[in-house]
Amino acid sequence: MRHQTGIYRTFGSSDEDKDKMTRVVSNFINKGVDGLIIVPCDNSEKSIASLVNNNIPIVLFDRYFPEINVSYVALNNFNASYISTKHLLNAGYNAPCMVAYDVNLIHMKERIRGYKKAMDEAGKRNLANVVFLRQDAPRKSADRLLPKMIDGGVDAFLFATNMISLACLYTIKDMGEGIIGKIGLVGFDGNPVFDFFDAPISYIQQPIDVLVQKALEILIDIIINGNTVQSVLAEGEFIEMAP
Repeated sequence: MRHQTGIYRTFGSSDEDKDKMTRVVSNFINKGVDGLIIVPCDNSEKSIASLVNNNIPIVLFDRYFPEINVSYVALNNFNASYISTKHLLNAGYNAPCMVAYDVNLIHMKERIRGYKKAMDEAGKRNLANVVFLRQDAPRKSADRLLPKMIDGGVDAFLFATNMISLACLYTIKDMGEGIIGKIGLVGFDGNPVFDFFDAPISYIQQPIDVLVQKALEILIDIIINGNTVQSVLAEGEFIEMAP
């Protein structure tokens, strides 16, 4: 949406609800926005496909749908997860477990695929474990699942999102110092809360500034020059926290 003085930016949140996402997008289109940068929700493929079919200028951010011919910018999630898992294995952990959400979104699938690839290359396919938290109740899921994984021999965790990290850290902290000191931990994105935890938490730092700038550049190019499809996968930076 443009004012006479320049570009007007407006924002809306879907709260990870595809119906709310559709309503927010419809409201923006009705207000006459020139284009949209969208972080799509789980099961929102039909809504995104409809926008593409109606030639609405859009760029997907962080997540995308391979079967839809649409522009997107995202982290190279496969490589980020692969590097994180290799870090845990190289640090001497034998059976790292990945904690994820059971959602049908490409970024989550790619993070799981990267983890499994690293485990397979290390000859640990039989030790690969992915546990899924409920997105609407991550803390309760963590309380139920993580102790079972540790009892089963898991000695490290790779958390697939920041919210998963926070939910699981509460659970691990409640398990006591004996567990905290033995478990390897890696997450996606840093969090000030990590500084207050009694063990180092390494993490993948996403290049958010780069992704945002690229998404804006692509969207403006689409608005001005037409609906040409462009895609960008940016590399994250692994931040290792010393013991």
